[in-house]
Amino acid sequence: MGAVGRVCRILLWVTACVGTLLAAVSLWSYRADTNEIRSQIGSSINESTPPSVRMRQALGFMAERVVHGAPKGYYLLPLFESLRPTPLQVMTHGGDCASRGRAFIAILHAVGVEATKLAMYDETGKSVHAVVRVTTERGPYIVDLLYDIIHEDAQGDPIPLTRLADPAVLADSVKRAVNAGNEWATDYPLDVYGYHEVRTINWEKSALMRAAFRVMAMLVGEGEARSFRRPYLAEEPALMAACAGGAASFACLAILGLDFLWRRRSRRRAKRTGALQPAAETETRHAERRRFPREAVGASMHGQRRQDEPRRRNAATEQPDLDG
Repeated sequence: MGAVGRVCRILLWVTACVGTLLAAVSLWSYRADTNEIRSQIGSSINESTPPSVRMRQALGFMAERVVHGAPKGYYLLPLFESLRPTPLQVMTHGGDCASRGRAFIAILHAVGVEATKLAMYDETGKSVHAVVRVTTERGPYIVDLLYDIIHEDAQGDPIPLTRLADPAVLADSVKRAVNAGNEWATDYPLDVYGYHEVRTINWEKSALMRAAFRVMAMLVGEGEARSFRRPYLAEEPALMAACAGGAASFACLAILGLDFLWRRRSRRRAKRTGALQPAAETETRHAERRRFPREAVGASMHGQRRQDEPRRRNAATEQPDLDG
């Protein structure tokens, strides 16, 4: 058992070190990517303008600089391929609706505008598309990065999600984008990408996500779970890796700390038990003597007589014959 415990402690120390290293490297990578994104943006976005203006400038930057296509690359190692490309990789190599949305959110985050991704589902519950909701001084805008569309009315005000669920309203919004010269909007499939059901997180992505949704639904209700705000770190693989590494390191160090305290307590208890055992035995003998004093004295005297009897016998045998 001792050898197994030592092996487990070594594995925990190794895991803690690897987790700490992963967290440190990931945080450094995130900071480097953020600086590079700011450098690429340059003067394309004026941070002194209102959020709605910065949103339009960021969309123009994406339309001009980021190509459409399948996402390429992964963060750091193939092990993290499921986290998808980083925003900087999308800006460099292009991507689909979800990847372009990730890059758009990172750009807005760099210039101080709040945004989050939304997942669109069809009538069968299958995730079919992703868009971005941008918080501005004029209200939340829905931006489709695959077709470079800002869903707004004729006055330029944002169209709420509840109204976009109406096919006629959605068709009018797309038509306005086409009339404004947006060539990508001409290919928008109105019969496929409807706003029938929109969620902040794709809970059907994996078994783990489905289990997490069921737990959240039990705790806060299904409606609250579906509208749960998607955290920004979900768009940054480096931050997700840093959180995972930090959590693993913290868990291992916590286990090692508890193990150390338990072993120290066990050693102290063993030392205390070993020091008290002789004194306890002596006290037990004294207690027995106090309880049975006569029997103890009688047994002692009887034992003494039995020891003296052979001596008297020998003395009588060796006595000289004075009559001879």
